[in-house]
Amino acid sequence: MAKLALETGKSNKILRTESRTVSDFSDPDLRKLIAEMEETLRLTENAAGLAAPQVGKNLRLFVIIPELPAKGARLPDGQESAPGKKAPTVFINAEIVKKSQKELRLDEGCLSLPGLFGIVKRAKWVKVQAQDEFGKKFKLKAEGFLSQLIQHEIDHLNGKLYVDRAEKMFKIEDDKIKEL
Repeated sequence: MAKLALETGKSNKILRTESRTVSDFSDPDLRKLIAEMEETLRLTENAAGLAAPQVGKNLRLFVIIPELPAKGARLPDGQESAPGKKAPTVFINAEIVKKSQKELRLDEGCLSLPGLFGIVKRAKWVKVQAQDEFGKKFKLKAEGFLSQLIQHEIDHLNGKLYVDRAEKMFKIEDDKIKEL
């Protein structure tokens, strides 16, 4: 399996388009795309998540690295996970159903905007509802970095980039950080 090419640029049409709901979970092309996205994520340095629009597909789908712990995750089989257990790694048709009023200012970057990062306000925690690769629904309460990552990836599905929310932007050039 080869690493997928990434869509890049602030005004990239694919990255700025709202993604379509996934309805056919038996589609072999969907399974292939998920496997290719997971492989691309594994092969990409400093990557934690990847949304379908970032690889040119207009679908409400994202994958995250499996190492992230999920505190209070409700897994597809309905069992409650213990703190420190792994989170689901495939999120299809994900939506935030509740979020904390408290926001945190966090550093954020994106594979689709190489060399840039910004300071972004994100909810401290979110409750998300999604489906796994088999179409089974699950709910997850995410805190910390996992919360930030899920919010970032759902923004991709809605045609938004973190630069739209950034209070400050920075560029990394010749190992130096410059404020934009």
